Amino acid sequence: MLYEPQFCFTLGIRLYKWSEAERTTVRQLFLLFNLLVHTSVYPFFITIYQINIDPDDLLERTTSLAIALFCVNAVTKILCVAMHYKKLGKIIHKLIEYFPTTRESQKMFNLRHEFKTMRRVSNIMLWNHLITAVIFDITPLITFGVEYIHSGGEKQFDYRLPYGIWYPWDHHQPLSFTFTYMTQLLGSYVAVVSFVASDLILISVIALANMNFRYISKLIREFQPKGIEEDFKNLGKMLTYHDDILKMIDEVNDVFSISLLLSFFGFGGMVCLVGFNAVVGDNVLDILTHILFISSIVLIMYYLSTYGTEMITVSTDISVALTDHAWYDGSIYYQRMLPFPIARSQRPAQLQAHKFFVVSMESFQSLMTTSYQLFTLIKTRYDEEN
Repeated sequence: MLYEPQFCFTLGIRLYKWSEAERTTVRQLFLLFNLLVHTSVYPFFITIYQINIDPDDLLERTTSLAIALFCVNAVTKILCVAMHYKKLGKIIHKLIEYFPTTRESQKMFNLRHEFKTMRRVSNIMLWNHLITAVIFDITPLITFGVEYIHSGGEKQFDYRLPYGIWYPWDHHQPLSFTFTYMTQLLGSYVAVVSFVASDLILISVIALANMNFRYISKLIREFQPKGIEEDFKNLGKMLTYHDDILKMIDEVNDVFSISLLLSFFGFGGMVCLVGFNAVVGDNVLDILTHILFISSIVLIMYYLSTYGTEMITVSTDISVALTDHAWYDGSIYYQRMLPFPIARSQRPAQLQAHKFFVVSMESFQSLMTTSYQLFTLIKTRYDEEN
């Protein structure tokens, strides 16, 4: 887990205590208060803004809905994960227990490759979202700068904010505008970190679980039975190891199932709304921003689905490894016992979105198809009215 603990802490959330000496600080309480304020106040402000929007301004309405859906989805996800911090602690303890600590074991786990892959995926997911948020944040200033230059310096500052939100004060004055703009920048950061952090934690956990599944398959394939009683004990240790990882995956589903469900359901709505804005919009900068927004969301769903599919594959590969190893060198009792662990290991480890569906490339493809159908429906309705 490369960035997740640090970014969660900036929200005032400590998902895991690395030592019993760690205590809640005043800074953490302040950051948590900031998160709760954003969580409780902004949905109310966004709802009022939606009510006040011109009914005929479909583009502004869909933009505001997409941002609102992203923010609500983000904060709900991180709070759902934070509620299960005790189970998350058990998961981390289990991963630490089986983590390779010697150079030789790290080579057997292929740890360097696994770490590079996780770091690359984390960087892509995190920075794509942060860059998209920054572009959203500075779009009004860039737009005003371009209009100011084209007008020959006659354009008056219009006090335009990055996000369409109603405020109970007049923000069309220099001081109030600066304060409001800064609150939106802070809210943007809170939303992005809340949205990405839980998925980064999940992907890191699944990547480490997949690494352990591959290592178990490797151990089994290299195991050489000798026709003695020790064969049962040695194979039993590997199967116990396998059972521990499977039980850990069940706990992972308990912690992240609601977060996954919100990610996939929110994904469909956001892709549909943002895609519509990208197609219908006439401002080049807005179109670029919405395209980046879509790519950042799609990337998260793609990586979650990829790791979910990989987990299904590597977990069931253990049954293949049991048939591949030199079982014929074992005793007749060893050979008769072997079908039972083979049958048991054929049950795949799966990421589940609160028992609604299994997270895999198949579900990702189905979600993309549904999102595109919704997009074409809205686009057709818009074309008919205009």
